[in-house]
Amino acid sequence: CGWFFSDISGIETTQIMKYAARVIQLAKNFTNKDLETPYLDILSKAQSNYKEMGNGKHMRITLSRGQGQVPVYAVYFNHNFQSCSYRNGDIVDVAVSLDRNIYNGQENLSVIIKDIKYSQSNNEELIDSERIFDKFAKRYRLTKNEVMSILPTRNDFAYVYRFLKQNKGFIYGEYALVNALNYKISMGKLIVILYSMKELGLINWQQGLYQSIIEMKESGKVNLEDSVFIKKLKEGI
Repeated sequence: CGWFFSDISGIETTQIMKYAARVIQLAKNFTNKDLETPYLDILSKAQSNYKEMGNGKHMRITLSRGQGQVPVYAVYFNHNFQSCSYRNGDIVDVAVSLDRNIYNGQENLSVIIKDIKYSQSNNEELIDSERIFDKFAKRYRLTKNEVMSILPTRNDFAYVYRFLKQNKGFIYGEYALVNALNYKISMGKLIVILYSMKELGLINWQQGLYQSIIEMKESGKVNLEDSVFIKKLKEGI
């Protein structure tokens, strides 16, 4: 019945697909037939109405604590290789749900990924920085310290711009970009930089639910002081 909803990315549809996936897990107790592969193949043909969502293919990810350790195979729903910013070798913290299946004396562990974040990330700092930007975007008055915490310097701009130019843009989310920049730029400050770069014609920035696409644009020299975004932010100092 999930197909009667308007889009594969909707809350109702994804919840129903999770129920189907759970049934497939339980079915492993009663049959050796591979039900998961054809299920994922069918989902891969279901295109979302929203470009950034891609199709219904889910990811199967291999997790390991390091060389010589027994790998764990997990499923990450509603993500594909294009929308997931994590790559082979990344050190991450993973929240999962576990299910132990025993059939014919063999024990199998089903692992469903609920959330992933980079291990070196400080979630509280990221959330707090993003919260300050949200206050600014909603036109709440910021304290001087809050303004300074998300107001980028010329060196901050140059650092982000060089990275984007060297990598010919970026196709993952802002959290992944903060990680790629080695956490030298806070989340709130990064968003200010990206909005200002877009305003000044340095980048195209398409923000999606699971994926953000940053493309470099051909442009001459720009004056950062011409950014209305920056001017508005400085008014709070």
